[in-house]
Amino acid sequence: MLKDFIENELSKIERSYIDSPEKIVSEYNNEIRNTEEYRGRQLLELLQNADDASVTDKEHSVLISFIDNRLIVANNGEAFSKAGILSLMYANLSPKFKQQSKIGHKGLGFRSLLSWAKSIYIKSEDLSMKFSRESAKMFLNNILNQKNEVKQRLMELSNEKYPVATLLAPEWVSNTDEDYLEYDTYIVIECIEEVKEDIENQIEDLDKEIMLFLNNINTIRIDSEIRKQTLTRSFLSDNELEIKTYDEENMLSKKTWMLNRKSGKYNGKEYDLVIAYNEQLNDTKNVLYSYFRTDVNFPFPAIVHGTFDLSGSRNQLIKNKENDFLIGELISLLIDTAIKITKNKENVNYSALRLLAFEEQFDPVMTDYFKFRVKLIERIKSNKLW
Repeated sequence: MLKDFIENELSKIERSYIDSPEKIVSEYNNEIRNTEEYRGRQLLELLQNADDASVTDKEHSVLISFIDNRLIVANNGEAFSKAGILSLMYANLSPKFKQQSKIGHKGLGFRSLLSWAKSIYIKSEDLSMKFSRESAKMFLNNILNQKNEVKQRLMELSNEKYPVATLLAPEWVSNTDEDYLEYDTYIVIECIEEVKEDIENQIEDLDKEIMLFLNNINTIRIDSEIRKQTLTRSFLSDNELEIKTYDEENMLSKKTWMLNRKSGKYNGKEYDLVIAYNEQLNDTKNVLYSYFRTDVNFPFPAIVHGTFDLSGSRNQLIKNKENDFLIGELISLLIDTAIKITKNKENVNYSALRLLAFEEQFDPVMTDYFKFRVKLIERIKSNKLW
């Protein structure tokens, strides 16, 4: 049973902490640092986790509910396994080996939820557990009562009264809520009052374009005090999809995108690049996406996704050879997309130029470090686009 598995893991941690009190403070400090890295993208990280799990035959659907300071993200798909539980408790430990082999994959996003939470409850088939500071304090007190030397050592190492990692001390919950039955997995966060505005802002920022590059999710239902909408996507073909937005009664919008993809491996790691565009070439997001929107300015009339290696905030490109390679491949994909657009038109037209025309507001890292404009111009000159 998963309850026995968790209790056994807690016993192992307890013995380790009694033998080496330094680990208590070290793992607490690591958790605090990782909590800060993903601040501002907590909801997107929850969506990414739900998308990863949505691989069963059930409807690939997600619920995002935020009412009375309780945030719920629920999804259908694979239930939490023992390996999944350990990946929550221990940083940098994920059962998704294929994703670990992708450029840009880090897998620390769940820890960012601690900046929002009084408690985090997880219900997933037979799993029913909760993380909270109260549970962590109880776990540490039990250790201190066993060996007084541990308390003395903690006082030497930290000014905190309870320097213990919250995610290393889960508590089993025996009484499960019957409201959590519609979906396979529920993440339920009792939030502190101070973060209500931040959560509402992140809910408001969920645009229809987030549906473009998810691997599995086809429906996102949003139910909050400030927004009640449903986003859906359907594939019209392998390279064409339609996204619709509904309120409680009516369809608010409908849009069709064409997709051009490129994938492969670089230095043993997989990568994906996708350009999503419509016939009017009138998208105005003007930023790069890595599944979700980043802060990297990218002024093109299409939406570009790549598995880029990003900073801890998931908003900026890291200056490294992996991203330099991806930028080069992206330029090839842009050229290929422009040629496809031209070939799909019966008459002579300037659609290719519209796609590749650029303004000056590129992100500095794109122009100064990755030399994007220079490389793109060179490729345009060497290709017949119309």
